[in-house]
Amino acid sequence: MTYLRSLLGRTNRVCSELSGYYFNGQFMRFCFFGGTTALINLGLANFFYNDRCGLALPYWFSVSAAAFLGIIVNFLLNYWFNFDCRTRSILSLFKTFSVIAFIGILLNTMLSVALLAVFEAQGIHTLASTPHIQISSKFTANFLAVGLTAFYSYAAHRFFSFNVGILARIRSFQSGARRYE
Repeated sequence: MTYLRSLLGRTNRVCSELSGYYFNGQFMRFCFFGGTTALINLGLANFFYNDRCGLALPYWFSVSAAAFLGIIVNFLLNYWFNFDCRTRSILSLFKTFSVIAFIGILLNTMLSVALLAVFEAQGIHTLASTPHIQISSKFTANFLAVGLTAFYSYAAHRFFSFNVGILARIRSFQSGARRYE
């Protein structure tokens, strides 16, 4: 019984820390700016994969290209209005941001394709259809993937991009690990 209470106490502390980490003004602004970027991402991807541009781009490429174009908007909004990190140059911040965002694009693409495969395996091609609006499984898969990727993105950008950077974190980790050898 003591072990169970201890475990519950630790679980409550972790949940409390996570809620403080994710549910604050900075995260809300990040989500708002991410929502703006997501609208750009979803709109462009939909434009590309539905052959509205006349290029007949593959789904995976459309999703990746749209996410890449949203990186610039997301970086600028977060740099100017959300994260107060002026200890490194804007170019250095953008380089780190781009690496983290590229990982996010890969994650978003893999999730989108996997979710689409699940929908298609279930024979689901359209989730809702009215005379004026049709919500396809492609759109829904991408929408869900963008939402899931937002949690990774916030943590990674807060910890690396708008902070000391990736290399400084690696050096710090290595020097900390040496202390315990």
